[in-house]
Amino acid sequence: MNIVRYLIVTLSILGSLAVQAATLTPEEVQQYADDLGVVLTPAEQQQIADLVKPDVVPQWRVDAEARIEQHRKADLDIQVVDVNGVSIEGAQVDVKLKDHDFHFSGVLRVRDLTDSDNNLQGISTNRYQEIFQKLYNGVGLNNGLKQKLRSGFEAYLPGFFDWAQRINMPVRGHLLMWPGGTHMTPAVTEKVVALETLWDHVYLSKQYGTAAVTNEVIATVDALAGDTVVVLWSSNVGTEPLETNVTFSGTASVSSILFDRAKGTGPSVGYWISDVLADGTVQVDISREAAYSSVVVYHLRPDGGAISLLDIVTSSQSDVSGLTNSYSFAGTSSGILLEGVSTYVAGIYPASAEWVLVNSKRKSAHSYFNNVSALESIWTHDSSGNTAVCGLAFANARVVGEQEAKLAEPALQQELKDQIQADISEWASLWPVYEWDVINETRDNHRIQDLIGWDQMAEWFKIGANNAVLPECRYLLNEYGIISAEPVSINPTGYTSRRDTMMSHLDILQANDAPLSRIGFQSRMTRGYLDPDVIYDRLDDFGDRYGLPMVGTEFEIRAKDTFPVDETLRAQITEETLTTYFSHPLVAGLTAWTYMTVEDWAMCSYDGTIKLNGLVWYYLHRIRYVTEESATADAAGETSVRGFKGDYDITVHYDGKDYPVEYTLLSNQTTVVMLDDVDLNPLAVEELDTWAFTGAADGVALDTAGTESSVNGDTLGGGAMGSVINEMARFAATGVADEGFFVGKTGASYLGISNGMIQVSWDVVAADFSNSYAFTNTAFAQGGFGIRDVTLGDKDNRALLRYQNQVFNLSLTAGTGTGGATSSLVVNGTTSLSNLHIRLVYDFDNTGALGSFRAYTTLGGGAEVEHLPGEMALHAGFSFEQFRVQFQALNGGNLWQPGDYMDIDNIQIARLNPISDNPSSLYSDWLADQGHGSNTNLLEDANGDGVNNLVTYAIGGAANLPVESIEGSYLQYIHVEWGVTEAAARGLSYAVESNSNLVSGVWSTNDVEVVGRGAGPVTGFESATNRVPLTETEAFIRLNITFTP
Repeated sequence: MNIVRYLIVTLSILGSLAVQAATLTPEEVQQYADDLGVVLTPAEQQQIADLVKPDVVPQWRVDAEARIEQHRKADLDIQVVDVNGVSIEGAQVDVKLKDHDFHFSGVLRVRDLTDSDNNLQGISTNRYQEIFQKLYNGVGLNNGLKQKLRSGFEAYLPGFFDWAQRINMPVRGHLLMWPGGTHMTPAVTEKVVALETLWDHVYLSKQYGTAAVTNEVIATVDALAGDTVVVLWSSNVGTEPLETNVTFSGTASVSSILFDRAKGTGPSVGYWISDVLADGTVQVDISREAAYSSVVVYHLRPDGGAISLLDIVTSSQSDVSGLTNSYSFAGTSSGILLEGVSTYVAGIYPASAEWVLVNSKRKSAHSYFNNVSALESIWTHDSSGNTAVCGLAFANARVVGEQEAKLAEPALQQELKDQIQADISEWASLWPVYEWDVINETRDNHRIQDLIGWDQMAEWFKIGANNAVLPECRYLLNEYGIISAEPVSINPTGYTSRRDTMMSHLDILQANDAPLSRIGFQSRMTRGYLDPDVIYDRLDDFGDRYGLPMVGTEFEIRAKDTFPVDETLRAQITEETLTTYFSHPLVAGLTAWTYMTVEDWAMCSYDGTIKLNGLVWYYLHRIRYVTEESATADAAGETSVRGFKGDYDITVHYDGKDYPVEYTLLSNQTTVVMLDDVDLNPLAVEELDTWAFTGAADGVALDTAGTESSVNGDTLGGGAMGSVINEMARFAATGVADEGFFVGKTGASYLGISNGMIQVSWDVVAADFSNSYAFTNTAFAQGGFGIRDVTLGDKDNRALLRYQNQVFNLSLTAGTGTGGATSSLVVNGTTSLSNLHIRLVYDFDNTGALGSFRAYTTLGGGAEVEHLPGEMALHAGFSFEQFRVQFQALNGGNLWQPGDYMDIDNIQIARLNPISDNPSSLYSDWLADQGHGSNTNLLEDANGDGVNNLVTYAIGGAANLPVESIEGSYLQYIHVEWGVTEAAARGLSYAVESNSNLVSGVWSTNDVEVVGRGAGPVTGFESATNRVPLTETEAFIRLNITFTP
């Protein structure tokens, strides 16, 4: 029992609070020891405090905490009621956050979980697992869920998932597809290489590094007279003598011409074009100095009419002069001004060849290209594969082998698509993860996209979504170096160029209807310190454009020569980054990539030492951003908490017992906690009628002798659906279409009731609808009881137990509030149930008001559950004119199949009669008499006169506030109170107390003398005169009012 007090003080003194230097509180230090198992030294305590409680609070932190308060918290209103829904005042309510909605996740190495590689140093696997659970609330694997590496890790995955499920730790999946480099599965890689090398015999290509080459044979071509061999060259050293780099030899006779434009000391390009004058082999020999370069060889054959390329001449004039070609060469980007190459001499083979502007289709990193007309000669390109470039087109020639390659390409592309589908389908279907990195690092990894199209990325998302284990799984594109891109002071365009590339890939996914659920940023800090405001603005760029949840997937801080990091700076960046990510309303989580390894950037060492960045992470996750509060329910049984969003343990303490409840808070919400064994206003159950079927013979109809009710002697009535079995009423379908059992009873003991509280209850001993489910999973069946007012137009307030598709609901029909019929879940995932008790409570004194109709169920002896609490009402003016019985197959046909049934027993109609008043009910009555429907808590002010409800209730109104005066050598104090008997019944007590020093003195009744008592200004109240001697220079007096429920 909790007591509420209010003090009316005549004088008060206000003090001031001293500001102390930031430090961890003793409770926080103790939590590190008790929960994390770490005893902090004073130096470590101060290190942590300096980072998590900085003396100087910059504006970014003020803004971040304001966003956290707004977006990461919600209001939880809790009302505590007894078994009849009566508010319980004074109950203590403890609210504790059990798990954040935000993922403070970590990544581990799956083989370390069982120490299979003997990495742990002096700690057990239990301690390894314990530390992880304390630091994080979600788990991922660095390599364990990469399909390419399954041979080394798959055997450990079942044990890992069992552990995660056992500790209720959600798992994130990394990853389904890494479409470049050497990251693909062997089966996919084989098919990628098959496509990439499909053009090798068509376009012979080679890229060189920095080593010199002398007379290397790059290609040997079997040629016929009239063929042409074209060699394209690009180099990043413009002064290299290109003329000497290519020679032609072999058995064929050739005639060659060189087109060359070297650009000073920058990149250069060149053509060698050789006509084959006689059949034989043409050998292309390469010599080069130390410079990056690429060489591509094309073998051309005329398609009707010989062509001679020796007629091509060079000129200072060109119809493409001034065009700029941007390309990527050996990791650098440059521009070349195309000039100096002219068209054919006018009139010579005008249809044979011309300079044109074409679009390349990149085939691989080795520059294989698909010919659109006859030849697109490309010597430069960019990583997107879509650069506008200058090239040669030969309308009357074809590339030898090109047609065969074109014909073979679609089948190879489909084989690659099929293999990708098989890989993703299998891998996604094996592991129960809450989110998948579907694709990783598309900015640099696109070997597959270049072969089968970028739109295929959306298909990979769809395959993953169609095969995921968990229906709530989410799907991400994961990219590196975006949010964590270097500061503009280091690279002014580093972030924006990477951002734009990632956004273009996200746009492709959305344009192709990919089930893109979230955006993943690896968030690996390696390129320099980033101000938190910069991090937030970068997150905002993506949040504003896409409005999708975002996730930091691989967070860690690695030092480099250009970015030196010590443990303090690493911990500082950890605190700032986690705070910033947590403050963004669209960020769903941040995952620490390196939990416990030998690397210096890990949060823990293999000996179990938790480093400073790990200790700071723990503080934010488990101390700073935690809700743990206790409050006392007011007169309405209500209390409120503003807490972080997530899963909660709520415990109500009342009358020496604990009532635990689990609850998930994701938005401003209200929940009702019913103490099902507490009855503040016990109601005596007065039986009005009961059908128990005791002694009735099996198989008889429900209108047969022996089935009568206990008070009125009524039977439930005839009907093929109803009969007796085992002294119960069995309702079962016989196969007749649209079959139903509808009965209205008018027993004298309840007919015409229009006041008080009525209860209708019954037991569903057993129900089985397995035959109906086998017949069709859309089958409906329902049955139950209620009360009807015929005069209002056959208005019902009833409850029917409804079955459909392995779900049992309570179908509730009410007058107002929910209106019509509204379903409330009883149990799902089954075609049968047993031992269900249903009771309906009708408050005829408050018809039309929400809460005047209530429905409760108790399943299998468990706790009673109220359905739609406070949301239903009786029809206004409703009265008891008929007791309704209703059992039926729904929606036409015989959906309730023969053999299925509901067994019903102990059908009772009863009046609920109050037993006695108590302080809480008397206070509630007073509120009702005063017309107060809101702000009804004891310490609230319902009428807005500046005096709280308890004082108004205790002294008869604000006009009766105590009056003090100086009378001779005494301080006199006159107050109003209820008479002794009435005060006791209402749980009120009064004490006048005095004090001579508000700072160090003690309030006491010792010096207070009652010198008079008489009739008060309001009926039922008394006026009491008190005094204290003025023996000190100061005297204070107050009235202490106590309310005890």
